[in-house]
Amino acid sequence: MPVGWELWHWSERYEMLSRVNADPVEGEATREFLQAIRTAGPVACSFAEAAVSVEIIEAAFASARQGEGWKVLSHDASAGLRA
Repeated sequence: MPVGWELWHWSERYEMLSRVNADPVEGEATREFLQAIRTAGPVACSFAEAAVSVEIIEAAFASARQGEGWKVLSHDASAGLRA
């Protein structure tokens, strides 16, 4: 069974534009992170990339809670994510 979340990106006409499936391997993200620490190697996802991902997910949940429609999100690397 896949672990974690999955993301489906739909158009305003409900056509699937892209899909990111849940990780099929339990604990793989943690294993990759620990391996990067142990070997001083690169991480799969930088902190900056992870922070933007969290902001997008939080904006989606906030929008759903408030019953809002589609949001246009833009990202400026120096300012973070803005709705």
